[in-house]
Amino acid sequence: MARELVDITVVQHHSTGSAILVSETGNRDKAVWLPGSAVEVSDTGKKQRETITGPSRYSPRMCPIVEVTLPVRLAEDKGLV
Repeated sequence: MARELVDITVVQHHSTGSAILVSETGNRDKAVWLPGSAVEVSDTGKKQRETITGPSRYSPRMCPIVEVTLPVRLAEDKGLV
C-alpha cells in the first residue's frame, strides 16, 4: 500500500534537529510541531512576519515560508488539511 502524501505551504516558526514548528497563517500561537523524520521541507525563499496573539516570551520575527511534504494522516491529525 502506497503512503499517501500531501504538500502544504506553511510558515516555519522554529526547527530543531528532530522537529519543526509550523503554522498555516503565521500565528505562532496556533503552530504545531511536526516530526522531522516524517516530513520533507523545501524553502520557498519567501518570508512572513509571524504574529503572536497571547502573552509570550517571544518577539514577532520574520519566518521562512516553506513547503512541507508529509503523510496525509499526519496533516489531518495536526489540523493542517
